[in-house]
Amino acid sequence: MSRFDTLEQKVEKLIDRSFTGVRTNIENGIQVNEETFQRQLEELVAFMQYFRDKKLYIIDLPVCNVLHPDGARRLVDPNLRNVPSNITLNVSSQNFNDSYELVETFSQLLNEEKEIFLYSLDYVTIYNPTNFEPTYRILARYASVDFNYWYAPIEEPVNGNNLYIPNNDFNFELSDENLSKNESTLKIVNNILRHKF
Repeated sequence: MSRFDTLEQKVEKLIDRSFTGVRTNIENGIQVNEETFQRQLEELVAFMQYFRDKKLYIIDLPVCNVLHPDGARRLVDPNLRNVPSNITLNVSSQNFNDSYELVETFSQLLNEEKEIFLYSLDYVTIYNPTNFEPTYRILARYASVDFNYWYAPIEEPVNGNNLYIPNNDFNFELSDENLSKNESTLKIVNNILRHKF
């Protein structure tokens, strides 16, 4: 799983996981309704396009370890001090009557500041017992995590500041009067400026 997957990568992964049943039927010579399959495929692509650039990610396994979204920032960001660096997700399965209900549920989760980790969207056929008419439902296998799980509020400042400021006498003003007394400081600054960051 990558948080930086493109829309195309997300769609490709989701199709791969969601139509295993259809693929198995085709491999075993079982007839597949192409029109229904095509509609479900278009629905899945439209679903992912609708959630483009949202906190909706496609995971590789139904049980997986998700790392912190900003691993490198943990070293310096006060919001990430003493917060978990990962979480183990177990997806749960939920049936939806149609894609509209699925979109409404996911939109509500996103509005509640949650991240959604989706494994697959399986299309389940349920037959009416009286006339045997097929009804297609969507079985979504997903998990959600409160985005605040990864972050903690910055500590209350002590004496107006909660950052460590070293106590030194460096004066980085490069005016002519300061050049003679701060020659060592000037040398440090010049060494730093030589590097392109």
